[in-house]
Amino acid sequence: MKMYRMKQWILWVLIVGISIGTYPMVPIFGATDKRKEPDPKAVVYRVYETGTTKAISPQKGDVVDIYLTMKDANLKASDFDKIENPMVAKKKTDSFEVTSSANAELSSEIRDYGNDGIVFQIKFSKLEYTGSDDKLIFDFSYQLDGTKKKELIVSVPNCIEYSRSDYTGTTPKIEVNNISFPGTIKAGDTFTLDFHASSNIKDMVFKNVELDYSNVSSGLETTTILDTKKLPNFKAEGPNKTQLILKAKDTLENDFETVTLKYTYSYRQNGEFINDKSNEIKIKIPVVKNKEEEKEDDMKGVPYIVVERYDYGEQVIAGNEVTMKAVLKNASKQYDVQNIAVVFSTSDGLISKEASNKFFINQLKKGGTYEKELTFLVDKDTATGFQTVNFEISYDYKKDKKRETKTTSESMKIAVKAVKKKKKEESETIAKRTPSVMISKYEYGGKVPAGKTFTLDMTLQNTSKELKIENLIMSLEVAEGLSITSSSNTFYFEQLSAGGTATQTVEMQALPNAKSVSTNVTVNFKYEYVDKKERQSITSSEVIAIPIYQPDRMEFMMSELPEFINVGEETNLSIQYVNKGKSSLYNLSAELKGDLTSTEKLQNLGNVDSGNSGSIDFYAVAQQAGTAKGKIVITYEDDNLETKKVVLPYELQAQEMIQDPSLDPSLDPSFDPNMNQEEEAGKLTKPMKIGLAVLGSLLVIVILTVIVVKRKKAKRLKMLEELEEMEDDN
Repeated sequence: MKMYRMKQWILWVLIVGISIGTYPMVPIFGATDKRKEPDPKAVVYRVYETGTTKAISPQKGDVVDIYLTMKDANLKASDFDKIENPMVAKKKTDSFEVTSSANAELSSEIRDYGNDGIVFQIKFSKLEYTGSDDKLIFDFSYQLDGTKKKELIVSVPNCIEYSRSDYTGTTPKIEVNNISFPGTIKAGDTFTLDFHASSNIKDMVFKNVELDYSNVSSGLETTTILDTKKLPNFKAEGPNKTQLILKAKDTLENDFETVTLKYTYSYRQNGEFINDKSNEIKIKIPVVKNKEEEKEDDMKGVPYIVVERYDYGEQVIAGNEVTMKAVLKNASKQYDVQNIAVVFSTSDGLISKEASNKFFINQLKKGGTYEKELTFLVDKDTATGFQTVNFEISYDYKKDKKRETKTTSESMKIAVKAVKKKKKEESETIAKRTPSVMISKYEYGGKVPAGKTFTLDMTLQNTSKELKIENLIMSLEVAEGLSITSSSNTFYFEQLSAGGTATQTVEMQALPNAKSVSTNVTVNFKYEYVDKKERQSITSSEVIAIPIYQPDRMEFMMSELPEFINVGEETNLSIQYVNKGKSSLYNLSAELKGDLTSTEKLQNLGNVDSGNSGSIDFYAVAQQAGTAKGKIVITYEDDNLETKKVVLPYELQAQEMIQDPSLDPSLDPSFDPNMNQEEEAGKLTKPMKIGLAVLGSLLVIVILTVIVVKRKKAKRLKMLEELEEMEDDN
C-alpha cells in the first residue's frame, strides 16, 4: 500500500512538472516578454565596382562594394534611433575575400520608417570576388538586449563566369549559337526561333542527329504535328541552321519562357562507334507577361505601378543604339498616385544615352499610363543574350486622408546579338601598328557645385610602344551646363613619343543654372604618324563625365514658442520653410517626437519646387504638467535623391489649467446645489455685482462733476456782484 502511494505521488509530481515546463513562464511569474528576435531581410542589393556607382556582375578577381537594403518588420523606429552601431554583419563565405574590414557599416543613404518596421542600408567595402560561389553569407545582429545573431544568405547574381567550353574535351557535344527571335513577344504571338548548331570539337561529324523540341515551358506551344527534326547532314563546320515556329499562349505569367532542345546523336571516337548520346540546351525567351486585372496589393488598398508593356523592335546588334518605349501604368482601381520618381539602371552591356538616370511624373490617375522613351548604346563587346533595364519607382498616394509612400521595382529585357570578331592575329597587328591617344588620367576635384570654377587636369598618353605621334591637336566640346573659361578650347602638341605622356590643364565653370546631372566633356584628337615611310592621319575622341549638382538651400525656421501652455489645450508648433535653391526637393516629411502628442505626428508634404515656401504645423497637446521636451525631425530628398535630415528641438513649460471659480459656481466652497430658485433669484452673481459697482462709480462721477460746475458758477456770480458794488462806490 505504501509503495502504491509512493508511485502515485511520483506520478503527480511528474504531471505537475511537465505542465509547468510546457506552460509559458512569463505569464505565470508576471514578467514582461523579452524583445522579439529581429527578422531582417535583404530586400534589394547592388554590386558596384569599388569606389564608384558603376553596377557590375563581378568576375573572378574583381574588387567590389556591395550595398544591401535591409527591412525589419519587428523593430520600431524609436529603438533603432537609440543605437549608434546597430548591427554586426560579418562576411562568412569564401566567395568573397575581405580586403578592408570584415564588418559592414551602416550607410546613411537609406533609412526610412513606416508602420511595417524600418528600412535601412548597410555596405560592404572592397570585397574581392574569388569566383568560387555566388552567395554572400554573414552573421547579422542588433546590439539590443534579448536579440540573437541571425545568419542571412544573399545571392549575388552572375558571379560565376559561364563558359561554353567548360568541359574535359573528351566528350563531343552539340552547341547552339546565333540565337535569334523577335525583340518583343506578347501573349498570343506566333514567332520564329532561329539558331545555329555545331560541334564543340573541330572536325567532329555527328550521325543520326535528331532534335526534340517538344519540351517547352507552360507559356509556349509548338505549331507542328511532329515536335522532332531529323538532321542527316549535320557537320561540325556548319553552320547547321534550324528554324522553329512557336506560339505564345494567351496567358503569360513569367518574365521568361524556355525551349529545351534535346539533341540525340551518334559519332565515332578512337575507332569505336558511340550510339544514342544526347545533351540538352535551354533557350530563354523574354516575354511580356499578362498584367493581372487586380493585384493583391490593390485589394488591400495599396496602389501599384507596373511597366505595362515595352517595345524596342527586333533583336539588337551589339555596337548599335536601341530606343526602348516603355509604358508605365497605375494599375490601381481605387487611388491616384503623385510625386512619382523613377530611377533606372542597366546591366553592364548597356550604356545610357540619357542626360539623367531618373525622371519624374507629377501624377497618374487610377488606370492612367505614361509613355517614356529611353535610348541606350549596346556595348560592341556584349555577348549574345539579354541585357536588363531595371526601374526603382517611388510614389505617394492618399489613403484615409493620410499621405502614404510606396516603392516598387520593375525590369525590362533587351535581346542582344553579338558581333562576329575579327581574327585575333589581325586585330593585334592593327592595334600594334596604329598609335592612339588616350586620356590615362584626369582630375577635377570631385563633384562640382553649380556656379563653381574648377580645374580639369588631364594626362594624355601615346599607347603605341613603337610609333611616335606628331602634330597632335586636342579640342574640347562641353555639353550644356559647362563652359570653358580658358582663352581657348584647342591645344597643340608638336609630338608625343612612343609610350610618352603630356599634361594639359583647362579652367572650366559649372554654370549657375546647370542641372544636377553628369555633364560630358568630349575631347577630340587629330594627329599624324609615320609608319614604313608613309604618313597617316588619325582622328579620335574620348568623353569625360563631370557630375554637377545644385547645392541644397532649403531653410527651416520654427516660430516663437509660448512661455507656458495649459495641459490638455492644443498648441501650434509652426515651422516656416523656403527652398532658396535652383532645383526641386522631393518627399518632404516631418515627424513630431517627444513629450507632446498630436493627432497627426507624421506629415508628408510632397515636393517643393525652387522658390516655393510654406509651413508645417503640428497642433500638439501636453498630457501632463512639467517641462515638455522633444524634437521635430524633417527629412527630404535633394535633386540627386540623397536623403537630408533636419532636427528642430523644442522645450515648453506645461501647467495645469487654472479655472476661475466665478466662471463655474460649482467651484465656490459656499455653493449650495439645493438652493431654491427664489433664493437664487434674490442673489446677485459676481459679474452682476461688478456691473453694479461700475454703474455706481459712474453716478458718483456725474454728481461730483455737477457740484463742481455749480460751485464755479456761484463763485463767478459773486465776483461780478463785488465788481458792481465797487463801481457804485466810485
